[in-house]
Amino acid sequence: EHTVFEAEVTGAILALDIIKATPRLTNIDIFMDCQPAITAIAAPQAQPGQYLLATFHSALRRLRRACSTLRLRIHWVPAHVGIAGNEAVDAHAKDAA
Repeated sequence: EHTVFEAEVTGAILALDIIKATPRLTNIDIFMDCQPAITAIAAPQAQPGQYLLATFHSALRRLRRACSTLRLRIHWVPAHVGIAGNEAVDAHAKDAA
């Protein structure tokens, strides 16, 4: 079993993999509804799930080496308020957790 935090960070890592496979993308927006995951990605420090944050930042460094013009932004979206894409992703994250 995994926490929602772990599922959200893993989703962000997978998003970086998809972005790397699509080299023409340069302006990337990732939307997440887990504020602790966003905060941890923005300012990583020793905490549970640190290995996932290290994996995320390692993948981001590789991506930036491959695409020097990459602009990545992570946005918070509120959970469970009827945002169709977020509701679908939330259901998948719960299944994975």
